[in-house]
Amino acid sequence: MTNYESNTPHIITFPNGVPGFEHCRQFELTQVERDLPFYDLQETEGEITLLLTNPFLLFPDYKLDLSSEVLQEVQATNAEDVYIFTIITMGETLAQSTVNLLAPIIINMNQKCGKQHILHQSSYISKQPFPVELPHGGVK
Repeated sequence: MTNYESNTPHIITFPNGVPGFEHCRQFELTQVERDLPFYDLQETEGEITLLLTNPFLLFPDYKLDLSSEVLQEVQATNAEDVYIFTIITMGETLAQSTVNLLAPIIINMNQKCGKQHILHQSSYISKQPFPVELPHGGVK
């Protein structure tokens, strides 16, 4: 589970869609800007676009154990085959924005297969305040 960087858009299939948009199954993943850890996940029909980030960069203590069932759903053989993203809900400012740590997006880039995985029985929340001061000391 490393940081994903790519200048090339990729079409990712979500066999079960994403919660609330189960009928949306094909998404294009694009890095918003090189050198920034933000990505657009846009449904190919243009119905929805989700802003994603790498949660481990913003929340270094974020822990995620993926079961073999979750890995199978994205056609991965082990956790090193997948990238983990979280959805950002933008507010008027970064201080008013939130990150969904409760339901990460899991993507196997080798198989171009993804899912949104809801962490049941977790202390994480879906509206975690966005850290205005980044862990590495940068301020946004």
